[in-house]
Amino acid sequence: MTEKDFSISVIMPVYKVSGYIGRSIESLMAQTYKNFEIILVDDCGGDDSIEKAISMLNTHGYIYNNNVVTNETGSYKIVTNSRNQGVSLSRQNGMMASGGEYVIHLDSDDYFEPDLLERLISLAKASSSDLLICNFFKERPSGSSKIETSTMGYPLISDKDKTEYVKEMLRGERPSALWNKLIKRELFDRAEIPFDSNLRDDLSASPLLVLNAKKVDFVSNALVHYVLYNSN
Repeated sequence: MTEKDFSISVIMPVYKVSGYIGRSIESLMAQTYKNFEIILVDDCGGDDSIEKAISMLNTHGYIYNNNVVTNETGSYKIVTNSRNQGVSLSRQNGMMASGGEYVIHLDSDDYFEPDLLERLISLAKASSSDLLICNFFKERPSGSSKIETSTMGYPLISDKDKTEYVKEMLRGERPSALWNKLIKRELFDRAEIPFDSNLRDDLSASPLLVLNAKKVDFVSNALVHYVLYNSN
């Protein structure tokens, strides 16, 4: 047994999603790109969400990773908050436990398209971008709609372009969510970007990530399903 270096860490805070987490976990197990770890952060929701996730992963050959990785289907870690801390600090706790070169956050009632990780990591390597943003679907009881993340049609490199994109985020014209963004870990470290529990988790991090990225690139495919009908 040897320790393995993962290309991507998928960080998922878990809180009161018993009816939804199965679909989220299935979307990770179906990924065409396999060199990633799953970090589940139990935020003390009091239901069986985390148990459902663990059962699914174990049943499909995923191995609990206590700093040792085997050659099985995949690997996951469990981070248990001492109490309910909210999504921002749960993401931060997940970051501290993760080891991937890149990080992406997934809410446990949302789900990925099977080729999300493969498309994003391929473009990240090809374009030397440290922040990748993809389009996504808004899922409502009445149906889904595709949301565009950029109409610029080119990577963001200049300070002017990145600043304008952040202004669009703050005006609500562009999504600030973290679950459609593949982020190079070095970007978090270089810019010393924290998660602020007093701010919405995405607005405490996403604008700073964009401003501090050397290059921001976009994937036109809608690869994330953002679920809007979970009342919890």
